Amino acid sequence: YVNSGDSIRWFRAPRKCGAVAEPGWVSPVAPLSVLELWMPLEIIALNCTLKASPGVSSTDKLLQQTLDAFAKHGAQGKIVRVADLNIKPGVKSDEGEGDEWPALRARILAADILLIGTPIWLGQPSSVCKRVLERMDAFLDGVRRP
Repeated sequence: YVNSGDSIRWFRAPRKCGAVAEPGWVSPVAPLSVLELWMPLEIIALNCTLKASPGVSSTDKLLQQTLDAFAKHGAQGKIVRVADLNIKPGVKSDEGEGDEWPALRARILAADILLIGTPIWLGQPSSVCKRVLERMDAFLDGVRRP
């Protein structure tokens, strides 16, 4: 991070930067030439409302307020309305033809921060959110266990 007066800004080293060991964070005391190479953190915000676009979503409004707060610290991101995508049920990275999860999964993996916004129905996250969490189970396949 860099403390620039009143605000703290978090940055990540560019993924293809010869000046910085990868992966990792660049020290805030690094020479200016390295500081100039810093890139803002990328955020993907998944809106798990049950409403497809262009329906009004309070979850979308809350996610946008969160992204705006992050932006004050140098991060940038986009909201994806999951109800607009064809995310098939399952726990694999790709459930076959027509499944839009693989593309969304790639965006999630490319991001530095994942936000999941969901309405609460009878004390439970939305069914759309549950589907996302079930599909994220496939991420565990790539985790090395001791």
